[in-house]
Amino acid sequence: MGTVLDDTESELLARLEAELGADAVLESANSFGTLVVRVDPTRWSDVAVIARSTLGCDYLSFVSG
Repeated sequence: MGTVLDDTESELLARLEAELGADAVLESANSFGTLVVRVDPTRWSDVAVIARSTLGCDYLSFVSG
């Protein structure tokens, strides 16, 4: 994907891994200025809840299998 994560992206990723478990995160990158995280498909529902309720995210994109 893209460049190195900035401080905000690194913090969000660390918080997601703390809530979800780092083993569920398969890949992460900065893609055109946006944090992209690839996770184990069995954890998609958990990620959506964590992203919204814990991380304050309001947009979820590209959920596919």
